[in-house]
Amino acid sequence: MTRSNVGFLSAALLLLLSSCGGGTTTPSGGASTEGCSSPTNDAYARAVLADKPAAYYRFDEAAGPTLCDASGNHKNGTYSATGVTYRQPGGPHRTSDTAIGADGSAQVAMSNANSGISGSMSFTLEGWFRTTAKQDQIVVEIGQAGAQTMAGLGPWMNQVSSTFATTPGTGDYISFDTYDGAFEFDASAAGINVFDGNWHYAAVSFSSTTSMASVYLDNRALGSTSVPDRPAASPVRIGFWVDALFNKPFDGGLDEIAVYPSALTPDQIARHYAATA
Repeated sequence: MTRSNVGFLSAALLLLLSSCGGGTTTPSGGASTEGCSSPTNDAYARAVLADKPAAYYRFDEAAGPTLCDASGNHKNGTYSATGVTYRQPGGPHRTSDTAIGADGSAQVAMSNANSGISGSMSFTLEGWFRTTAKQDQIVVEIGQAGAQTMAGLGPWMNQVSSTFATTPGTGDYISFDTYDGAFEFDASAAGINVFDGNWHYAAVSFSSTTSMASVYLDNRALGSTSVPDRPAASPVRIGFWVDALFNKPFDGGLDEIAVYPSALTPDQIARHYAATA
């Protein structure tokens, strides 16, 4: 079944209007990008930055519209003008910054530059989320509409067939979505309820060498799948999918989202999670 109703952010959303102050500033322990800065002086940020993310969003802004990239790669972004609340309690323990809340009514945020990940490349998508909204929704994704030219990660409650014919469900899944196929991994088998309103850590690590995608939730390996995914060049989309046919705008909390141009190993995933203990 072909997806339809492709929606894109308006031109206004794509404008970079800095809310983090004029010029480039670097506070003590902070990483700077043009027009804004983000704290990087806690254990979690140090663990993330050690693995060289292409983009890293900490959501420590006091207001929009500018989303600050803490990776040092100048991939700032723009928040939606509506549906986002700032200065929410952060996801991981022992971090020095805050999180954002999204009410499910809008496309949350998008980078103003391409992710740098496209074609036959390894990559990792990673982030923290909390939600009680029982729907299929996206935490972070890259790519453009087309068969296996996208990569998205988020909590799902439905099981789908290869033709995207949904069957009603009340499950707890983490989905790795490649546009023409969604691969669900059962969180309940690991004793985790992804819709319980608590913060959860999720990641998908994809190796272009083996074409294997491995999914993790709260530092537990949920499983792997073989798929020849080759995301098309695109910005990083946060809290929404390129269309709204299946994945809905995120409803809940988001924090510490990172995109890497490499397949993180289980040891690297474990180090990130351990940095919150």
